[in-house]
Parts: sequence; structure tokens; C-alpha cells
Amino acid sequence: MRLNGVSTSASFFDVLGVRPVLGRTFTAEENEPGRHRVAVLGYALWVERFGGRSDVLGEVIQLDGEPYEVVGVMPAGFDYPAGREIWLPLEYVPAMRDDQNRAAHFLLAIGRRRPGVSTEEGAADIAAIAGRIEQAFPELKFGFGGTAVSLREEMVGEIETPLMLLLGAVGFVLLIACANVANLLLARAAARTGELAIRTALGAERGRLVRQLLTESLLLGLIGGALGLLLSIWGTAWLVSMQPQGIPRLDEVRMDGVVVAFTVVISLGTGLLFGLVPAYQVTRGNLADAIRDRGRGALTGRGAQRTRGILVVVETSLAVMLLVCAGLLIRSFAELRSIDLGFRREGALLFDLAPPRESYPDEDRIRTFYQALEERLAALPGVVSVGSSSSVPLSGFYAGGPLVVAGRGEPQPGEDNVVQVRAITHGLLQALGVPVLRGRGFQPEDLPGSPRVVLLTEAAAAHFFPDEDPIGKQVARMSPDEPEWMEVVGIVGDVRASEVTLEPEPAIYVSQTQQPQRQMTLVVQTSGDPEAFIPLVRRELQALDPNLPLFNTRTIEDVVDTAVSQPRFYMLLLTLFAGAALALSAVGIFGVMSYVVTQRTREIGIRMALGAAPGRVLNSVVGGAIGLALAGVAIGIAGALFGGRLLSALLYGVRPTDPATLAAVAVLLTGVAALASYFPARRAVQVDPIVALRSDSE
Repeated sequence: MRLNGVSTSASFFDVLGVRPVLGRTFTAEENEPGRHRVAVLGYALWVERFGGRSDVLGEVIQLDGEPYEVVGVMPAGFDYPAGREIWLPLEYVPAMRDDQNRAAHFLLAIGRRRPGVSTEEGAADIAAIAGRIEQAFPELKFGFGGTAVSLREEMVGEIETPLMLLLGAVGFVLLIACANVANLLLARAAARTGELAIRTALGAERGRLVRQLLTESLLLGLIGGALGLLLSIWGTAWLVSMQPQGIPRLDEVRMDGVVVAFTVVISLGTGLLFGLVPAYQVTRGNLADAIRDRGRGALTGRGAQRTRGILVVVETSLAVMLLVCAGLLIRSFAELRSIDLGFRREGALLFDLAPPRESYPDEDRIRTFYQALEERLAALPGVVSVGSSSSVPLSGFYAGGPLVVAGRGEPQPGEDNVVQVRAITHGLLQALGVPVLRGRGFQPEDLPGSPRVVLLTEAAAAHFFPDEDPIGKQVARMSPDEPEWMEVVGIVGDVRASEVTLEPEPAIYVSQTQQPQRQMTLVVQTSGDPEAFIPLVRRELQALDPNLPLFNTRTIEDVVDTAVSQPRFYMLLLTLFAGAALALSAVGIFGVMSYVVTQRTREIGIRMALGAAPGRVLNSVVGGAIGLALAGVAIGIAGALFGGRLLSALLYGVRPTDPATLAAVAVLLTGVAALASYFPARRAVQVDPIVALRSDSE
């Protein structure tokens, strides 16, 4: 099996303030060469592979063919760096203490600030130290500098804004639902005005009536909260199953007592708050008028109408803001999907390999193994091409370092001469569909003993050779030793290496045949479903080396989907909230207009009996609803423009003030309001005026 591990110093766990649940962590002596054969297990690995046995301490396990003694088990929930299953001591080999290796940047430093020292002050101190190191060793010319960020910012800094945005969306949907409930309670209370007035005349106190109405609204709130909890159980499972990249600890999201308590408090609070308005409205009217009208025209005065109108405007404006945000994210996601990533997006199977040092101790064995495996895979029916790379597109993992050009002298400190470095076999470009723009790609004839060759990406060619043809030029990766020059034989297309939204950075491709790397990703381009080839690939690998595991198997489509999983996640959630807001707004407008039309039945009957045309009456009712909707649309668009700054960090290729999105939302909400008011108004004008007058007088 393959484990995700990390090598750390002995103080790593102390700095993070975490203790093992079993055994111990590392001692300082175990960071010394030859004394690092101990391991600390992650909790999940301990339970799944060792059955949670307490006698696992002292057990010897084999890692890359070498024995390691288990000395500790970390607690459940400890996951730093993310996704690690096992921790090993960082072996301080003599080369790590050599000043000539200061340009090798491969370690992450973690420190704890002194009390009273801010993150900004710590970052300034780190930058100052990096500057002094650079001055002390000018011959290295690495020019990387240094900074510091808080651990919280590193883990959640990039997702804090979108999560707060989603929290705001949830709040908007809750407010829209509450506005609907308030309108519903207003209408329901209006029908009971006569009853409540008679009870008041018989001696019932106003406070007792208010308590009754609030009790009913609280009961509605609790029922709604209970239904919401049931739906959230399914929703939580769906949320976790999406597994978007870059959202830490999403798999730990679950229903617990805190969530239930929060739901109960919100349900009671909303029921109480939005039940007060109807209770106040229904109990403050004139007793004689209420008994005479028996609720027929109660709560239809200016105050009640104004209250209902305000609620409609509020829920419409909130729905507009959510719809604008969702529309912008949908357009942004469409822009992301249309980006030219520089490689073919379908038909390729990817898997990682890392031959252990014990079985493959030198470059010749590594080179021979990958060549033999590629030949076996290329012979499979349905395989179009096969290649290997030390890093694949959108993975974010790649080597890097300064590049020097022959005849130009050494770069100056701070000069931007850093490139990404990828080792590939000659079939990789064809397997990924990366074009060769000029010159040639790697060939089987580029052997270890032949002159070293290199490929530049288009961005690297433009950066290092802006005014000349780089084909035939000599370049080298800068090192303290004598540089090993490589001839530029081709220019290839740019490939996005880290994120979809980041422009390609300068990169070079070196030949895996000439400069073998141990850990590689194989790319198998197929003519059919790539996943159907997994058993065949595993069979060929087992035939070549039965002890070598196949791990991290995925398709190129999976790579692209993972790269855009986070923006897709935000888009889907916000679209879901916006759809709920739109539906609730439509229901709310329909309910209000139905109630208003019902209350105006006698008025409509009189107008039609006096000769008013049905169409004119219909336009009057619908026009009133559209007027409220337009007011809500105007406020909502103003709010969306104001809050666009929060959303801008999540957008790509679309501005927060995109006129097409704003116009589409305005038309949509206005149309929904017109339809929601049209049907109750149409039903009212179709009633016979004599019937309407008779029913009202009874």
C-alpha cells in the first residue's frame, strides 16, 4: 500500500501543541543520520491497518523497503500537513548543513509567536533574516526572500470569504422565509379578527390573545426547524460527497448537538420575532369596527397594507441579491471551463509510481524500469500513446530553480530567472496533446551519453529570449557546481501547472532518459474509457515488479474537475440558495396578492358592476404587484453592486457589475411577480359581480 507521509523535526509536534494518544513523538537525536528509523502513525491509519491495538508500539513496519519502529499514534482529527497518514523524523544529513545547499528550498518552517507579537511583526522579522542571508551569500543569487503567515490563514484564509458569503446567502433565504411566514400570519390573523374582537368584548385580555398568536407562530417555527433538520441530514451527506478541493476538514462536517441547539434557537427566535407583527396588528384595532366587519375588511388599512408591501419588497430585494451572485458565479464557472489549459482534457489515464531505493538504487535502474513499463503499456490494444512526467498539469507540484543562459553571465540578485522544471519521457507531449510549436520534442535518440537537450515552454521562450530564436541556445540550471549545459531543441505550448486561473509561468522540460527522476506520473492516452484500462495497467505493472504499488489512479477529466471543484461547489450552493429564494419570493408574492384580491372582492365587484372593464381591473392589480417588485429589484441591485467587492475574489472573466446578469435578474424577478399576481387577479375578475356583492354582504 501507499502512504502519504511527511518528515519533520523533533520540535514539530511541540510547536503545534499536540500530544500523541499513544506512545511518544520524536527526540532530537532521531533527526540525526542513521537514527531516524522511527514512525508516528495517524489515528485513522492506526485504526484501519492496525485495528487500534495498544501493543502497536515497538512494532516494525517496512517503508520503501526499510524498517521503521512505531513509537506513537497521533489523536483523531490531527491532520497537518493535510492528508498525512504517517510522520517520520527529518534526517539532518551533512548536505543539509552545507552552505552550498542554501538555494535548495524544500522545507516549511513552523514557529510559535511570542505573546504580544503580531503576525505582521513576525513576517517583517522573517523578511529581514532572509535579507541578511542573501547578503551573506551573494554567490547563490536565489532571490527568494521570506515571509510568514498565521497557521489559520494558511489553512482557511482563501476560503473564509466564500464561506462567509454562503453564510450570508443562508441568512437571506431565512429572512425571505420569515417574511413569507409573517405575511401568512397577517392573512391568517385577518380572517380571525372578528373572532378575537368578540373574545375581547367578552373579557379576554389583549396580552392573552397575543400569547396565543405567538404560541401558534412558535409552533410553526419549531415544525419548520424539525423539517429543516431532516432535510439537512441528506444535505450534509450530499455536501461531503462533493469533496471540493481546498476546503479543509469538510469530511468532518456532521450533525451534532450544537447544530440541533442552534436550529432550535433560530426556529424559536424567528417564530417569536415574525409573529409579533401580526399579533400586534390584529389586537390593536377598534373593537366596534372589528365586530361589525367580522374580519371582512380588517387589516386592510394603510398600516397593514404598508407592512405587507414592505415584506414583499424585502424578500424581492434579497432574492435579487442572491440571484445576481448566483448568476455571476455561473458565468464565471462557464469562463473557467472555456479556458485553454494547454493540454487535451479527455481520454487519458494517470497514475503515480515511486520505485523504492532498495530495489532501484541508481539512475540506470530507474531509467530502465520506466522505459520497460512504457513499452508494455504502449503495446496494449486501445492505447494510443504513453508518457511520463515528474509533474502533471494542475497538480501544483513541480521542481523549480534559477535558469542561466550561456553568454549572459550570472543573474543578479533579485532577477526573475526562476523556472518550473519538469522531467518527461519522449511520449508525454503526445499523450497529453501538448503541441510542439517550433523545433522538435524529445526523441528516443536522446540517450544518457548524448548531449543534453531541453524544451522551453512558450512563456519561458518569451521571458528568456524575447528578441531572438532560442533554438540551438545553451541553458543550464544554476547550481554551486559546474553548470551542465543543455541545448534548446524545441518550443512547446504552455500548460497551466497550478491553478486554472493562473497564467502559465516559464517552465522547461528535461529528458527523463538523460536526467531520471524517481517519482513519476504515467499518462496513458486511450481510445476508449480510460478507467477500463486500470486492470490492464495493474497487470502489466505486476508482471514487471509485483512489489510496486499503483497509486493515485485518476483520469485527466478527474484532474480538471478537481481543479474547478471549489468554484463549482460555491456556484452550486449559491445557485441552490438563489433558486430557493426565487421560489419563496414567488410564493410570497402569490400569497400576498391572493389575500389582497380576496379582501378587494367587494370593491372589484362594485367597479365591474359600474362598467369597469376586466382588463383594466386586472392591470390595476398586476401593476401594483409589479410596482412592489420593481422597488425590490432596485434595492436588490443596489445591494448586489455594493456587495460585489466580496464576490469579486471568486469571479473569473466576469465583473461584479456585469450588465447582462443584472438585467437578466431584473427581468426574471419582474416576470415572476407579474405571473404570481396575474392568476389571483384573473380569478377575481372572472367572478360574477352580483355573486361577489352577495357573498360579501352575507
